[in-house]
Amino acid sequence: MSNLILNPWSSLDNIFNDFNRAFGHKTAESYPPVQTHQDENGIELRFELPGVDPDKVVLHYEDDTLTIKGSIESVKEEKTDRFIRKERHSGSFERSFVLPWKVDEEKVHARYKHGVLTVSLPKEAAQKPKRISIQTKGVA
Repeated sequence: MSNLILNPWSSLDNIFNDFNRAFGHKTAESYPPVQTHQDENGIELRFELPGVDPDKVVLHYEDDTLTIKGSIESVKEEKTDRFIRKERHSGSFERSFVLPWKVDEEKVHARYKHGVLTVSLPKEAAQKPKRISIQTKGVA
């Protein structure tokens, strides 16, 4: 018999998170949105950060994990009317991504353009696939 302890609150949290995703609400785990591209040379992550000051974003790589942290200041509205819908994220955010391989830390680079932060994380040379040639001449 296992010593598994069920947490009834985690099921409730999952229901609320599913509901929020279904209706377009951003959860802390999903901001900023990211698009990931992987090839034999490495991985590239593109974060959507419109209106975010890149000087207020911190990228940290340690133990095969990339972490992005930052904050978005809330926009102060001149009007005193109530919001009908508010989809702009404000406040602090943090996300971490465990990478599938060792990264060549000397070649990592990040650039911010038009509200998109692109982080390139190349593989260490020792981990890149290497084609092995098959010798056919002079084989006994």
